[in-house]
Amino acid sequence: MRKFFGKFAKRAAVFAAAACVLAFSLSVLAACDNKTADGGFVIGTTTVIASADRSDYNYDQLSAGLTQQALVSAGADGTYSPLLAEFSTEDSKTWVFTVRDGMCWDDGVPVTADDILFTLGYADEYDSGNWLSSITDTTGAVTESKLLSADVSADGRSITLVFREADVRALSDLTSLRIMPEHIYEGKTTETATPSENRVGCGVYMFESFSRDAGTITFVPNPYYPADGELAAERITVRLFGGEDTMYLAFANGELDMLWRYSGGVDATVAATLAENGNAEIIPVAADNLPAVLAFNNSSSPFDNLNLRKAVTYALDYDRFRELFASEYSSPSQAGFVPPTTLGYISDTEVLSRDLEKAREYLEAGLAETGLASLSFRLAVNSGNATHMRYAELVRTSLQDIGVTVTIDAMDVNSFRAATTNGFSDGNVTHQACIIGYTSNGMKMMGGLGTIYMDGTHAVQGVSQVFDEEFLSIADALSAAGTPEEYAAAARECQLWYAENLPAVALYYDSQMQVVSRRFTGFVTDANFGLLNAETWLSLERA
Repeated sequence: MRKFFGKFAKRAAVFAAAACVLAFSLSVLAACDNKTADGGFVIGTTTVIASADRSDYNYDQLSAGLTQQALVSAGADGTYSPLLAEFSTEDSKTWVFTVRDGMCWDDGVPVTADDILFTLGYADEYDSGNWLSSITDTTGAVTESKLLSADVSADGRSITLVFREADVRALSDLTSLRIMPEHIYEGKTTETATPSENRVGCGVYMFESFSRDAGTITFVPNPYYPADGELAAERITVRLFGGEDTMYLAFANGELDMLWRYSGGVDATVAATLAENGNAEIIPVAADNLPAVLAFNNSSSPFDNLNLRKAVTYALDYDRFRELFASEYSSPSQAGFVPPTTLGYISDTEVLSRDLEKAREYLEAGLAETGLASLSFRLAVNSGNATHMRYAELVRTSLQDIGVTVTIDAMDVNSFRAATTNGFSDGNVTHQACIIGYTSNGMKMMGGLGTIYMDGTHAVQGVSQVFDEEFLSIADALSAAGTPEEYAAAARECQLWYAENLPAVALYYDSQMQVVSRRFTGFVTDANFGLLNAETWLSLERA
């Protein structure tokens, strides 16, 4: 015990998460009998779910890998596989998607290509989808629809999508678009449909029950799903925990088979401790999300000044961030922002490291340009994310070394979203800088490379409030790329622009540490949804 925890002593001394690990470590190492129910699979999460239907964002993300399905899935190796539909194309412009034989909604109604067409229209109307309709951004500029046409075949099983330009990322864009049942949502939205209607899906499992008092959601196999043979998990129970410490104890005591957090994993210290049990397996998932980002508001003072952005960038203690927060699979971040798993990634932008001499030089130049006597700013943070609060504290102490004053502006999640995104603020983003994490799906949306988070004209995101014409032109080129070569060229330009202008800083790159029970084997990694995905449930076997 003493030897094992020695290498984590610094973390334990500084952070509550590591102290929590120490508190339950004896239980972890002592636990050896798995107590999960026979025939069942139990998932633990600290994600807050209030209503357990699609109108609840967190439930929507959870159920994406259980009761819902997109047209295709993306593997960890970058390949695409049919999920709801088979697909084909000859020119990357015209794509045909054919609903797989036997696919039905869990109320028994067959899935048709009309459901796909309906979903595209719904995404346009309510989620800024831009599939069939043009979009007018916050500046009044119009973005034409992605598709020229979408035609359903006479038998209702296939839909032909003709893109405005050849789109080499068409499949990537469709991996996160879960298809909706037209017979449920015609004339309704997820906000006006009943909870039971909002739970209808076509996934491997279907919703069974939700108990707010017990803190459980249960799912059972969808009897209409065309699976080969019986599923290893006869029932999936999701247990909702109020805190990470009790969840980790439950896993250590053999009560859980998986820990889940959308687009995230388990703290590296906790994962290593749980693995000592012998009952747990750590599965590192190479991630194209960014768990730790310092995003500047590039359109307002003080970070509309490049030299002040550079001063902060070079003052950050990146080694310390990795030491305290990252896993053994982490790597230093680069000025090009995007992680190495990103399509179109280039390795020749600067690796970020602390350089206080440079930081002071840029600070002096920035203060002279702006007329400020000193640099101070508010750092917005979601107070409900304990790890992000600790990131913010390390940013604050790092910048003290060059005389920069940081006031940590801790907000509840709704206030944080309103301060940092266009969609939650009606285009009135007010933060000066913020600590935030970017999901795998978000990093790939529109043209990819995290452009939706940078683009100040984006209807939903726009965290960094970038309105630079050169950047917007590059983002358009990414979206319009018709060949792999065109996309690679635009991706290179995008990363070089990031490196030169530093609109945001990735604090480190890391794999996601997924922790699962050794009671089961056959876990499959999905590039968007991690281990919680349809292929896992179809491949899962009892050990």
